[in-house]
Amino acid sequence: MNKSIKVTLIILVYICLCTSCNQATEVSTENQVFEKEAVFIEDRDSYFEVEINFDCGLSREEVASQYIDAIFEVIPEYEELIDSFIDELIFNDNYYENIINLHLPNIMQSVEKEYLDELNGLTTGLIDEDIKGDGKLSKNELLVLNFIPDIVRGSQCSVVSVYGDYSETKNNIIGRNLDWIGGSNNQLPKIQAVIRIKTEGNEICSIGYLGYMGIISGYSDKGIFAGILDSATGGSFTSIGKNSYPMDLRKALETGDSIDEVAEFMLDEEKDYTFNHNIVIGDEETTKIVENNISVIGNRGVRTSDSELNENIEWNYTNAIASVNSFLLEGNYDNHTKEKYNYKRWDNISIELEKKGEQVSAEQIKEIMTYYEGSPGYFEDGDIFVKMTQQSMIIQPAINKAEVFFYPRDYNGVFSEPEFIEIELIKEN
Repeated sequence: MNKSIKVTLIILVYICLCTSCNQATEVSTENQVFEKEAVFIEDRDSYFEVEINFDCGLSREEVASQYIDAIFEVIPEYEELIDSFIDELIFNDNYYENIINLHLPNIMQSVEKEYLDELNGLTTGLIDEDIKGDGKLSKNELLVLNFIPDIVRGSQCSVVSVYGDYSETKNNIIGRNLDWIGGSNNQLPKIQAVIRIKTEGNEICSIGYLGYMGIISGYSDKGIFAGILDSATGGSFTSIGKNSYPMDLRKALETGDSIDEVAEFMLDEEKDYTFNHNIVIGDEETTKIVENNISVIGNRGVRTSDSELNENIEWNYTNAIASVNSFLLEGNYDNHTKEKYNYKRWDNISIELEKKGEQVSAEQIKEIMTYYEGSPGYFEDGDIFVKMTQQSMIIQPAINKAEVFFYPRDYNGVFSEPEFIEIELIKEN
């Protein structure tokens, strides 16, 4: 087992232990609304509604500087929240130094200039000194937050989608769970946000976190949804010459006119990434899964509902597709059949889908995404909704609508009754 995988496993055990022992404290919002010419933030209790307008005439750096000022205005303890989260996530001092001094500079070399300008603006006014766990947020630590999927890792996710004749609406219905480490004091739940970003005539909606500029789950004004899913193979880790796939996914959403264009952008052989991953991409008609295995034993391709799969993997549905944290395409590396974290969830998605009958509704997709036995538990038990589920969302591109569960800011424990909030993805003018 290579060093990065060992560290990730230690992190997961450590954070899970912390989460079970600590009591959450309330997040204080100094102002419920912050508004300037380029940035709007409103506290919606379970999440923050954010608008960032890079088309307002200011530079990207100036707008991002305004954005971080707005964040500090609505959450005065933002620095402490992020610093403590980074301290827990990277609790090994040597690994912290490697990330700050090696992996972070390496990955930033590939980031496009407009996004670098945003990150420079975002870190305006932060300290230069990197001291882990000092309660202060350094420039580099905020950058680490932005590149967690690229240089830290440690997540699981699930997806299921129905469309065509299998969908009750005849249009695509996508269910997606984001299972991330939230911190022992609910640091990430306290900064969950729906962020609408306008750039050069384009608009995207990011369902993520305050201060995070890449795409974890996102939707474009072209009606395209995309989300990332980790897919570990145990390959060796290097950050030299690598791209950031959440940043690239943002670019793909901002510029792509179709799901095939987004997939093509992410599969570009000139783009290399630190970690293997899947990307769910869907529009109002269908969903596809990009399998981005960049290791030596890798295969990069697009999986559809009728793709040929590896041996001992079954999928018996037309007009439906699913993904967990594994590769399934025939010829791709098999990190599925030997990994209970993956095949048990996959099997339960299939079983639950079969129970829904000849047509499946958005409410039934919600039932699948919130499936667990007993109480929300662990991936190895085959639960879809688990202790680490930060967000569960139902996306319907045809009607520009999402229903989203956000893990509560001030609840620490096993959350068994998720409530979904309806969100308009791209605001109608």
